[in-house]
Amino acid sequence: MSIENKAGPLSAYDLNKLLKNAIFCPDLDSRGDIIFFDGFEDGLGNWKIPPIGGTVALSADVKQSGSFSAKLTTDAGYPYAAYLDTCLFLPQSSKFGIEFGFTLNYFSTLGGGTKTGNTRRVRLQTNAYDGTTRYYSMVDCDFLYQKLQYMDSDGNYKDIATDLKLSCDLHLFHKMKVVFDRGNGKYVRCLLDNVEYDISTAKLRTSASTLQAELDISIIHYATDANLRVNYLDNIVVTQNEP
Repeated sequence: MSIENKAGPLSAYDLNKLLKNAIFCPDLDSRGDIIFFDGFEDGLGNWKIPPIGGTVALSADVKQSGSFSAKLTTDAGYPYAAYLDTCLFLPQSSKFGIEFGFTLNYFSTLGGGTKTGNTRRVRLQTNAYDGTTRYYSMVDCDFLYQKLQYMDSDGNYKDIATDLKLSCDLHLFHKMKVVFDRGNGKYVRCLLDNVEYDISTAKLRTSASTLQAELDISIIHYATDANLRVNYLDNIVVTQNEP
């Protein structure tokens, strides 16, 4: 069945463009074909809430668009974290991307260069399985040390950007998108707000695995201390056919 307009059937490109407009989030990156989107308008049903760690709740207090977001409150026990997990079908063997909006809990720079704050880091972590191989990735926005980092194929942190400074206004959502090339076992690029970083020479961490094809996604908020710290997530998008 095709959807008709006056110019004839809509192409997959046209449908994808309509979907992006329907989402009504003007900050969304325009590249790639959307295969998953969650703005939490229908609750938290797409997500696994881990039984240990911090809490996750639907919130109408702060949102990037629409009426709701996910409110993450960190746990008082180390590592002072709260997170969301989901499991999706494995995107086709093209470049795929994961994008989301997030807020920061209070962060400031004091005199003498001493940094303090309540958000330690925001992490995107993925495990992609294809039946023979596990492809693992991790990208951190580390606000305590003001770095954007990825984990390389040997399990080491590598800097993407340093001297990272982001505003922490309560209602300001930042945007992060990471694109991967599973076919070649590499990262592709990282987009933080409107700054794009080329990380196409970086390899994903891999290991043998017989798990059936799936993509596991975790988004984690770490606080700097045992106090219950809050941040918000909204408009989580997964794409394939990225350039």
